[in-house]
Amino acid sequence: MSPASEQPETNFDEAAQKFDLQKIKAALEAQKGSEVTETPWKYFKGVLCGETTQDIARKCGVGNQTVTVALSRDIKDYLIDILGFPQKQRITWSQLPKWLTEAGYGKNQEQFSIDWQQVCHQMLQKQTEYLTTHALGSGSRQVKDMYVPLELVERKCEKPPRPDPSIPAAKGSELYHEKITPIEHEHFFEQVLKHPGKHIAIIGEPGAGKTTFLQEIASRVEGLPIWVDLANLNREETLEEHLLEKWLKQALRIIRNLSPECVPSLRKVPENLKDALAEEFAKGRIWLLLDGTDEIAAEVGNPLTWIAGQIREDLIAQARVVLSCRLNVWEANKNSLDVYFDVYRNRDFSYPAQVEKFVDKWFAKDTDKELGDNLKAELRGANQRVKDLIKNPLRLMLSCLTWEKQGGKFPETKAGLYQRLADGLYRLKDDNPKLKVAPGQQDKLNKKLGELAKAAIKGQDSRFRLRESFVEQYLGYPEEENSLFGIALELGWLNPVGLPKVEEIDSDETVYAFFHPTFQEYFAALEIADWDWDFFLPNTHHNHNPKPVSERYRIFEPQWKEVILLWLGLPKKKVSDKKKEEFIKALVKFEDECWYFYQHRAYLLAAAGIAEFTSDRCDEIMGRIIDWSFCSQPVYMKESNCHGYFFPARQTPENIQQWTKNNYNKSVPSMESAREVLKETDRKKAIDLLTELLQQNDVAYGDEVALLLGQLDSNNKLAINYFLEIINNYYYPDRLSAASKLALINPDNEVLRTALIAIIQDINDGDAVLQAAEILGKIDRGNKSAIEILSNRIAEDNENEYTLWVSATSLGRIQPQNQMAIKTIKELIKTTKKYCCNKKNITSTRDPSMAAPGMGGMDSERFCDLENRCYLSARSLHEIAPNNNLAIQTLVQMLDSTQDEFIQDDYLRCQVALELGKISSVPKNKKIAIAALAEIIRDAKYEHFCREAIINLGEIGMGDAEAIKVLKECINDGIHMKEAADSLGKVDPGNLMAIRTVLDFILRGEDEDEIMANQLISILQMPDRSKVILQNNPFKEIVIALRHYMTDQVYKDNFFFYSACHEVIWHCAQNMTYRDFSEAWHQPS
Repeated sequence: MSPASEQPETNFDEAAQKFDLQKIKAALEAQKGSEVTETPWKYFKGVLCGETTQDIARKCGVGNQTVTVALSRDIKDYLIDILGFPQKQRITWSQLPKWLTEAGYGKNQEQFSIDWQQVCHQMLQKQTEYLTTHALGSGSRQVKDMYVPLELVERKCEKPPRPDPSIPAAKGSELYHEKITPIEHEHFFEQVLKHPGKHIAIIGEPGAGKTTFLQEIASRVEGLPIWVDLANLNREETLEEHLLEKWLKQALRIIRNLSPECVPSLRKVPENLKDALAEEFAKGRIWLLLDGTDEIAAEVGNPLTWIAGQIREDLIAQARVVLSCRLNVWEANKNSLDVYFDVYRNRDFSYPAQVEKFVDKWFAKDTDKELGDNLKAELRGANQRVKDLIKNPLRLMLSCLTWEKQGGKFPETKAGLYQRLADGLYRLKDDNPKLKVAPGQQDKLNKKLGELAKAAIKGQDSRFRLRESFVEQYLGYPEEENSLFGIALELGWLNPVGLPKVEEIDSDETVYAFFHPTFQEYFAALEIADWDWDFFLPNTHHNHNPKPVSERYRIFEPQWKEVILLWLGLPKKKVSDKKKEEFIKALVKFEDECWYFYQHRAYLLAAAGIAEFTSDRCDEIMGRIIDWSFCSQPVYMKESNCHGYFFPARQTPENIQQWTKNNYNKSVPSMESAREVLKETDRKKAIDLLTELLQQNDVAYGDEVALLLGQLDSNNKLAINYFLEIINNYYYPDRLSAASKLALINPDNEVLRTALIAIIQDINDGDAVLQAAEILGKIDRGNKSAIEILSNRIAEDNENEYTLWVSATSLGRIQPQNQMAIKTIKELIKTTKKYCCNKKNITSTRDPSMAAPGMGGMDSERFCDLENRCYLSARSLHEIAPNNNLAIQTLVQMLDSTQDEFIQDDYLRCQVALELGKISSVPKNKKIAIAALAEIIRDAKYEHFCREAIINLGEIGMGDAEAIKVLKECINDGIHMKEAADSLGKVDPGNLMAIRTVLDFILRGEDEDEIMANQLISILQMPDRSKVILQNNPFKEIVIALRHYMTDQVYKDNFFFYSACHEVIWHCAQNMTYRDFSEAWHQPS
């Protein structure tokens, strides 16, 4: 008997619970003129149950094509008629239940209502309670009482196309510039959260307050917040399954209290509840707060790739997602999500302002004030390293908690500080006889906690959520007398955080977590102290043997990085300096026989490590990181060949000689990776070296060096004066560039503000005024002088539309929601629309070179173009007054083909569609934008416009069936295949056609000519776009294909092609184990 015949008969009769099947069938048969036969009707009922055609086929024991053919032949056309859709309407079966419900074919739709606002907020309170309430915690203190807003910085990677060989070295770093914009705390909540747009990622170091900030976001969003601890997800569970099954089941008691009729039983989630929650998703009301992306089960693989797959699923794609993630995990895998997320990094507390403010809040009682003053005095006398450590919110909180019992000097390593905090917490419990732990028992408990922590991090399942039975293997049974498990619970080292998924074995077994993941890593480091560094890097590794000697090289696994750093910072009695020095040497001298890719990764880890342990090699390591951070790539053409090399930042003869000897002229890590490590490592040494570099004659990348120097030391006079020199003495484009960077490091600088106001007042260039206003609005929102200048200009010069637009937009940037600015731009829109709509046969079609540019290059002559004026004004109105209906309506009208061809310029239509797709949260408007781009792609008069539309479709079409269809057509028809594959990979991550197309372009490079180099560069050097596709790639296949281009010959003859291949392989190396990479590298092509 075949497997299909063994399956029970599936009729999908549960569809009758939600739909009036008799009414639907009668309507279909009336349209058809004959009976709907049994088999297609059964398949159709499956659709009504929410099943996919694949699921229906599987449950009925037939092929998927059988189901789709039957539905298309016997149901689809007649269904379109009864729904009143146009005949060409594309039927999306997953949307059908919703459409039929809206058309009046639903059943029992008015039987109950649920206050989802109450449900979500009560669940939020319940779920986040354990995050701030445990035995270790802060007594009666609440998060809202202790909360001190952290500074945020928005991160955007801006990487323009391939450089011209003639670009001087001093401009080279601009190719790799990561734009970092400070964001005021309230601006984030008023503008970012209320502004429809991308999902949001909050990244930061361990203990940097990511979860606390996520809680603050959850309490302030206007929609329905749903909190998900990602560590609690089963490795085979999707996010949608978690929400509709686990989250809803946990919410049943709350829902029953609010709406008893909705929950007949607390044992099972009713289908109508799942449908009701899905409706809230469809309305765009759900905010998903995903905490701990770095804590996802190891077997899931790349956590950010997993998230990328989840957020494009039908249900989740309709929500706004805010996630938290550790910095090192995001940096290693960020290309998986960059295109979908706006990224904000939590900065540590500022010292002394925010640190002392937190201390004052902690010791707010009159009886505690002296303790607080003593702690502040101790910190003021501490060295810079201690001040840097204490700026971390978690470490500061625990320092306050233990200060009364300990006092004294603070240690200078993270491990030393955590040891102090752990000892202090034991002493804190000494006041309670029930919690007092003898020193010998403390040592035993610490050791067992270390064994537990290490085993959990090594595990393939959830590393931070520990089943009770797993904990019992190390700590015994909690109910036993003097049980270490019981003591750990009483002390708060471990806390119950919930239950496993209902479907799992022993689903009533409690799950525990360490007080904070960093303490789990600290205890793991303590346990590894009894071993050797061999645990991280096999000491049998042979530098000249290409074959890895172990399955695990933990130095290349991100989950072990913090453990390694803590291990290096442990006191001498735990780990000798000799062992630490041996380990640093092993990292620095590591060789891989794989063209240096993993050699570089090991070196970067050593650089991060010297922040915790002052190695004898500190100067050597720091110097090399400086060289990599500002490495230039001089290129020149000779006899049709492109020659080039990687060149160090420090250009002394001795350093250049050493650089070449180590083959760094051929291979270096990415500058971005090196700069991130520079921010982690020995801060004082980094500042000294950057100062020396900035004072070097004819220093390359002076702006970038000064910027990084200022980021490490915001009051650094050399960095500040470097930018002030440009602001005071150069032409205004250079002044604005310098001002934007100085604003990042020293926003309160009075000279900077005065210079920006002067540009707004005196420079007769709209672009300069707009840029100056943007910078000033970020560092001094509401500046009265600038507001007065711009307000007077609007009042006095109300005849020149361009001046009005520039002034009003600038005014709105400095003071969002300024009523004069809003009124002025509204009037511009209304008068322009009125004129356009009253004129017949307006044409603005032009040669592509004359197409309307973006705001950054606008001038008064081009602003005279009516349609362009209308578009730019609508965009400005949305910028200064988000969600303004007139702005969105204007963009919709400009794309509406029934409006007597409002605009015929395809380039402008591309820009309007892109803007509408980005700013409107209404699905119908996004459909209009996508349809406009699809029309341009199919009918564009110029190839340039078609290409632009394909690129824009990738920006706004995520998960849209029509966008996917159009992009597939482009690839099949050979139309701008690179751009189409790139966009397809963004709107449908993991799409095999997109992956294969990109791979084909790469693998087609059988000869290293300039044409192939251009093709590869165009794929790779659009702002990290191809990596959205590459993140799901078979990395081994890419390494096998490209590694034979890592040769001296290719390096000499075609440096562009060589460096592009090098970049792809570097990306692969961040996402592969050392064993897998080595096997791919040494495999025959």
